[in-house]
Amino acid sequence: MADKQELAPAYLIYGTDAPKVRLAVARFKKRVINESGSDLSLTVLDARTCSGAEVVQLLQTGSFILGRRGVVVTAADEWTVKQRDLVAAYLADPFPDTTVALVGESFSRKEALAKTVARVGSILHYDLPKKREYAAWVQEQARGMKLKLGVAEARHLLSVVGEDPLKLENELRKLAAYMGGGEAGEIHIDDIDAVVTPGLEAQIWDLTDAVGRRDAAQAFRKLEELLALGGTPRRAGGASSDPARSIFAALARHVELLRRACALSNDVGMEQAGKDLGVHPFRAKKLLEQRTTFGARSIDRATVVLAEADAALVGASSLEPGLVLERTLARLLG
Repeated sequence: MADKQELAPAYLIYGTDAPKVRLAVARFKKRVINESGSDLSLTVLDARTCSGAEVVQLLQTGSFILGRRGVVVTAADEWTVKQRDLVAAYLADPFPDTTVALVGESFSRKEALAKTVARVGSILHYDLPKKREYAAWVQEQARGMKLKLGVAEARHLLSVVGEDPLKLENELRKLAAYMGGGEAGEIHIDDIDAVVTPGLEAQIWDLTDAVGRRDAAQAFRKLEELLALGGTPRRAGGASSDPARSIFAALARHVELLRRACALSNDVGMEQAGKDLGVHPFRAKKLLEQRTTFGARSIDRATVVLAEADAALVGASSLEPGLVLERTLARLLG
């Protein structure tokens, strides 16, 4: 969306990289206001409360504001195909001096709306990188805030915050403020630990690590904190699920990793263990340490305990999910 070019009739701005999508939308809004000379020329709608037919009616209605008029429709990917097709049909003959920006997370390039926008305007697609490229993505975001973040520091930030791009962006801004802004500041792991608020994913890892170490006090404290938060770790755009089920799944996954770690040879290295277990070497190191306190016999017993907890969480017990998890922890650590 080059600033020197006239705004096109339509833009499709979407992807899982929420910070970049938000930045592109902000640039679009600024362009509209600059070209019209008034923020009254900009309208923002939510597709969850406004149908495609209503948006088309608005776009076809004249405005008392002279010059360019812009309409931003958020969550447009939640429209039905029929609603999207109505907007696509309108774009075949759009109203003069009117631009619409359709924003969302996922659109198909093969659908009529995307094909039409590509013909009359532009498609701006920003997706998050693959998991193995995530640290580099974090470093790129940091550079944009004049922060120097090494690979090890980027991975540590991910381990603390999780992979939610908006949370990562917020924590990087906190680090930028902490460093004083201005010239590029070099971030160290100590800085991250001092400033950053741990995400849900990191806190669940704290819980599973406490179980692996048989640290009952820490395990129950972390369980209480997670249940109080009432949320679950998720990548941006993913559907949130029941917190008790997510915590249970993390416990079951950790016990299974411990079982596999116990089957590895005693002299296996951290790097090789990571490959065999399918986890980061740092996590593999923790699992190798924990297998000495959570041996094979305990794992056999834990498997039975978790099976019973699974049944209780899906209706075999009248106990509240939080109480089921507390009893499960007590039996795992007993």
